[in-house]
Amino acid sequence: MSQPRNPGWTALFFFLALATNYMVASAPVVTADGRASFEDSIKEVPAGAPSSRPHRVRDSLTAAESAQSLDFVISLRMRNYAELETGIHSGRHISQAEMEAKYLPLKADHDRIAAWLRNRGFTLTLADSNHTNLFVRGTIMQISAALGSIFARVATADGEFTSAVTAPSLPKDIADGVLGIDGLQPHIRMRAIRHSPDAVTALSGRVTPADILAAYDVPGDVNGAGQTIAIIMGANPLSSDLSTYWQSVGASETLASYTSINVLGGPNPTSQLTDAQEASIDVEWSGGVAPGAQLRLYAIPSLPTLPA
Repeated sequence: MSQPRNPGWTALFFFLALATNYMVASAPVVTADGRASFEDSIKEVPAGAPSSRPHRVRDSLTAAESAQSLDFVISLRMRNYAELETGIHSGRHISQAEMEAKYLPLKADHDRIAAWLRNRGFTLTLADSNHTNLFVRGTIMQISAALGSIFARVATADGEFTSAVTAPSLPKDIADGVLGIDGLQPHIRMRAIRHSPDAVTALSGRVTPADILAAYDVPGDVNGAGQTIAIIMGANPLSSDLSTYWQSVGASETLASYTSINVLGGPNPTSQLTDAQEASIDVEWSGGVAPGAQLRLYAIPSLPTLPA
């Protein structure tokens, strides 16, 4: 998705994209040599791991493997995050100027780390206008020397990879604003959830949320309780449509768990007309598969236009 052009709701996209990382990231560990080690930035690969799991096949690297290029990301810690989270949850309008003044990482911190990386031969591959992430490319040898990570050959069902097996670290004087360093373990890859097509049945010619939950073997006690699902659309669905759908498919979701928040005045007439059906489907299915979650629809004037 392209960067939202309207600064009035840029903060919302940042919050939704980064919330999970900020909730689980822990503080770095200060090592004996005074560096800050980011233990959460890698998954352990035990030397004696069974072959059915990621396991080391060789601790020494060849010259060619050490010269391989790897892309990684250094994410900076946003300021006053709890306050930002409260504001977003309340539906408060947060301008780009306020984001810069109170919440985004300081540009000076971003630029200081960028200069440190460039001085060590790294390439910054993308520019982040919100100075929240540094997108970095370097060789395994450069990364190992600068970040202190040890790399090894790691085997998985997808093949062999050159991956970090110890946590990366940074000098303490530039690490204070860093949240984490990701991408140093290319053996960790996204994969599709296994599903069972035979478990899908049809109800009056249609597939229901219960069918999808059954197809993906979702445990019965997993219903989204304690979570909030945020949906961004250029329309507000009719409450009567939502209730009718949930009742017709036997979902336990109700309007009590649903909140619609207009952003910058809410949808315009054209967007409301063209996007209402999609907004309804998004809310209906979110509630259908996660009836224990809170649903929050952020209704914006219109969806951003994606580049061709």
